[in-house]
Amino acid sequence: MPHAVATDMEVFLLKLQEMGHEIEIGVNGRGVTLCATKQPQAVSFATAPYPGFPTDLQAPMMAALCLAQGKSVIHETVFENRFLHVREFQKMGAQISIEGDRAKITGVEELYGTSVIATDIRSSCALVIAGLAAKGTTAITGVHHWRRGYQALEKKLMHLGAKIVMN
Repeated sequence: MPHAVATDMEVFLLKLQEMGHEIEIGVNGRGVTLCATKQPQAVSFATAPYPGFPTDLQAPMMAALCLAQGKSVIHETVFENRFLHVREFQKMGAQISIEGDRAKITGVEELYGTSVIATDIRSSCALVIAGLAAKGTTAITGVHHWRRGYQALEKKLMHLGAKIVMN
């Protein structure tokens, strides 16, 4: 992310490092490069208003934690009913249980492509992440959500090598 301001994402970047990823921050704190060469490690966190862990990154982070080694816990403290994407991850083979405002994730070796439904902007992004990591084909209904929040996401991902077909 060439124009990202690292200090604005400090808590998120620290969690990525805790997962075992290498983070490089550019000159003057601008630009972030992530190198993920091995299976991520499980981490736990609670969402919180800025400068805490952003609730908007909870679903995408959960997608990554579905494949992490070990057990993770996400405590959602900002909004109620923010785990609608869990059922869709479970369809893909994720092992997640919900207990009130906490999601407990046990990492699995693989996710499997299937038909899933995006219910909001955050879940659409998270399902794209899970679908890209899954074995087989993932068909996502509700892509209008990601189009509302992520400009030309499919084109950017295809530029990186993702195989995406839009219907």
